[in-house]
Amino acid sequence: MSIIPLYLVSKQINYLMYDDKKEELVAQYATGRTESFRPFSPQHYQALLQSDNPYDEFVKMTHERNKVNTPS
Repeated sequence: MSIIPLYLVSKQINYLMYDDKKEELVAQYATGRTESFRPFSPQHYQALLQSDNPYDEFVKMTHERNKVNTPS
């Protein structure tokens, strides 16, 4: 198992941790809360690593993931 930490400059998030075997991204928040995002592809994690602003990229990715389609 390969777990790769990503430290963000953020007051809200302590760190992100990616498990490439489970394709899971875990966020550890400053409040102590932990949240998992699955599936989270290696391509998405690479985009976080290569981003000029990984915090904004993380928020964008998780916001899109949590969108709920509502009937019109």
